[in-house]
This record gives sequence, structure tokens and C-alpha cells, in this order.
Amino acid sequence: MCEPNPFFDTTKNIATVTADSSSSLDTITTDADLDEQLRQWREEQFDVASRVVVIPDDDDDGHDDRKPQEHNSNDNKYKLLPQKRRQDQPSLLYGGVDVSFPETEGDPAVAVYVVMNGNTEETVYEDCELFELNITYVSSYLSFREIDPLERLIKKQMKERPDVTPEAILVDGNGILHKRSAGIACFVGVRTGIKTIGVGKTMYHHDGLTKDIVKHGMEQRVKRLLSFLSSLSSEGDEIGLIVDCDCIDGGMDQKQKEGEDNEDKPTGGNSEVTTAVLNDMKAMMGPLSDLCGAFAVKLKGSSGRVWGAAMLGHGGKVCANRERRASGRSAGTKNPIFVSVGHLVSLQEAVRICAELSNVRIPEPVRRADLYGRELMRKVHIQTS
Repeated sequence: MCEPNPFFDTTKNIATVTADSSSSLDTITTDADLDEQLRQWREEQFDVASRVVVIPDDDDDGHDDRKPQEHNSNDNKYKLLPQKRRQDQPSLLYGGVDVSFPETEGDPAVAVYVVMNGNTEETVYEDCELFELNITYVSSYLSFREIDPLERLIKKQMKERPDVTPEAILVDGNGILHKRSAGIACFVGVRTGIKTIGVGKTMYHHDGLTKDIVKHGMEQRVKRLLSFLSSLSSEGDEIGLIVDCDCIDGGMDQKQKEGEDNEDKPTGGNSEVTTAVLNDMKAMMGPLSDLCGAFAVKLKGSSGRVWGAAMLGHGGKVCANRERRASGRSAGTKNPIFVSVGHLVSLQEAVRICAELSNVRIPEPVRRADLYGRELMRKVHIQTS
């Protein structure tokens, strides 16, 4: 629990971040000061990036009975991974961290850390820390606003409750899918030594990869996958997570998209194309969810580096659609999440963990941390208003 209880006293649990040159913009008064601060932050990001350990996907194959199967369809190759909780490890724990920021300037922010049982979904540990927000947001430097309270929360748990130290921590934010390969999930992993996974809700534009390119690439690959899966459906195999080995390529997919747009795009502009794509994706989620538990495609930049993966079709365990709920089926999400390595994990394992822990679009550890943080922020706002 978060003690002292911030619902009743918001002054006793506020940790003030030291306002020195390494963590605050309070002392910056000139462009030269800002340049120097950003230079120091970049150096720290490069140091963190150099210490990140990315496990190759091949090293993740065959550790247990969930060894992936490979299937080929024409020129396409897929990995099929059974999506089931680890029954051989009934107490496998996963953590989730999130930071909620205040709507009113001057109010404290809150960092939240939860740990849950991956099989029973029971929350076994939760803690939070209110802290003064004295670091202004600067694009690609968000980690410096969040890392100190998150690190304190995790290390506090490791010291006081080592029995609930998680197998991995899912972080609300990116890992190596970052301009300098050092998102908040990398910071959390490197500083705590725990396996971490970045879970992004929006696409980070980088290395030729953009929101439009990824959206177009996912639509094309989902259509192709449905044709492939229909040929397997009669075999009766339980199909969980499917990983498309054909990466969305920031360079190649852009050229393909431009070629198709020149041929098919209506003269009315991009809005008609976007609407058509969204409608198609929504319609395809029902058939996709009937055939598999989740679908992921790796994201490769123009440089040739794989930065992460986009995943959709997962979740669906909490169904809002009355017809599908009545039929006993639930469609997964059409809006992808963006999974990336934080530290000490392979991308394949990161995607699999996210798929297994998703009741809805956002994996449950991150979702619980987010909901807890929002509840705290509402009550803090009521007290301070």
C-alpha cells in the first residue's frame, strides 16, 4: 500500500527530486544552459543503452513446452507460439509501473508499482510515491522525469519484500524503441537489474517508421494472415500468438504504401483512406480472434535494425460487444500496442508475455498501475483544490 495514505495527507509522502543540474530544469535560464543539460542527459542515455542486454529471439526458443512452430505460406513465414500461462510455475510474478502527471501545475505527480501473479491475476504487492514534478517535459527525455521515483519503489520492494520480486516488469513507455535506444523501460531494467519490457500506446516515429507506415503494414499483413489461418483452421490446433517474420520495414513499406496510394487513393484526400483502413481492421478482428490469440509484426527501421513489434488482436477477455459476448467469442483489439525490449529479454519473449497478460488492449500489470495512479491523482486533486 501507499503509506502514509495520500488520500488523507498529500504532504507526508512527497519525495522532492533534487534540483541539481542532472535532474532539474529549474536552474536553466539560457539556451546554453539547456544545451548543456540535454548534452548531459544524452550522455546518460548512451550509457544506459550500452548496458542494455537484448536476448536474441533464437535463445528464447524451446525453453519449455511452448516451443514455437514455424509455418510457411507462399513467401511468408510465421512463428506460432501457444499462448498459455505457465502452469509449471504457478507463482510466476510480473510487475507493472506507471507515472501519472497532474492536470494542475504545482500538484504532485505519482509513481505507481504493482506486482501480480501471472496465473491467478491476484495483485500481491502495490506501492506508490507522490513526488514534486520539477523537470519540464522535453521530447525523447521523458525518462528523467520518471526514473528516480520508480527506481526507489522497486528497490524498496526488493529490500523489504524480496519474496515478491517479479520475473519481469512491464513499463508504461518504450524500451529500445527510442531515438537513442534508451527509453524508460531500459532505465528501469538497467538500474534495478530486473527483466523489463516496454509497452508503448502510441507509435514512436523513428528510423523511417511512422504511424501511417505501421498502420498500413499491419492492415496488409492481417489480410494476408487471415488467408493463411483459414487453411489451418481444420487441423484443430490451438493457436495462440502468431509472429509474422516479415517485418514492417520503414524503407520498403513506405515505397509500397506510396505505390498503392498512387493507384487506389481517392481524390478526396487521406481522410477517406484512413477511415477505410480503420473500418477494415475493426471488421477483421472478429475472424482473427476466432483463429488466434494475438498477432505481432516486428518493426524494422530504414537502418535495418529491429526496434520492437506492433501487436494487435490480443485482449478481448473483457468484451463490450453484446453479440460477441452472447456467442462466447470476443474480438481482440484493432489498435496495436508497441512492444520493445527494455533489458534482459528477447523481443519474442516480450511479445509473448504481453499477449498472455492482456485481458484488454493494455497488459494487466501496466493497466493496474495506470488505474491505481489515476485514482490517486483524482483524490490528490480533490484535496489540493
